[in-house]
Amino acid sequence: MGTWGTAIKSNDTSADIYAEFFDFYNEGKEPAEIKEKLISENQNAGNDFLFALALALWETKSLPTDILEKV
Repeated sequence: MGTWGTAIKSNDTSADIYAEFFDFYNEGKEPAEIKEKLISENQNAGNDFLFALALALWETKSLPTDILEKV
């Protein structure tokens, strides 16, 4: 994994998850559906995954309390 800074999206994992979220979102999928899909595909993912997912959900005004509490 590459890291090039301290921002949420400044590593390969976060950048990939964030981009994947918005690929699905731009195809018309609902944020809750995307969240479930990404979580099921990345069950052992760490904080980089969680922070990127939370950012994408927050930007789409759909950040649920359970994700917010984990972050």
